[in-house]
Amino acid sequence: PGPDDRRVRTSRGADAARALRARVPALVGVVHHVNATTGGAIFHDATLDGSDALLAGQATLDERIGDVRLRLSARAFAQANRGQALRLYQEIWRTTRAGERVIDLYTGVGPIALGMARAGARVLGVENHAQALADARAAADSTGLDPAPAW
Repeated sequence: PGPDDRRVRTSRGADAARALRARVPALVGVVHHVNATTGGAIFHDATLDGSDALLAGQATLDERIGDVRLRLSARAFAQANRGQALRLYQEIWRTTRAGERVIDLYTGVGPIALGMARAGARVLGVENHAQALADARAAADSTGLDPAPAW
């Protein structure tokens, strides 16, 4: 398949995505990702055109876990069981002290780091996934945390 085939598929996908959003108003957006590789990975950086295609709606989902606002892109990882994630995060946040210095390894989109920063900790979030870091920064920027986590 060539680039023209991809445009046709994406166009048809956009029509289907708009129809689906019309039927399901709670659906925030539909993003098309092509993984041209073989194997078990869901996402791969080497897509046909180098990016995901937004077919309809928004490319990100604004989510709330307890009092922490998150920004989730299509490739973001979030705990599927939000209730259990909240219980775990609350236990971590409860033990956080103002002024404490914390390193949050594998911070992802930042739920733990953001909650600790809300409690007054000085947090360094460490993450290798560029899109997860972009999501974490966007969430931190939208909250006006002071001090905000460093990434």
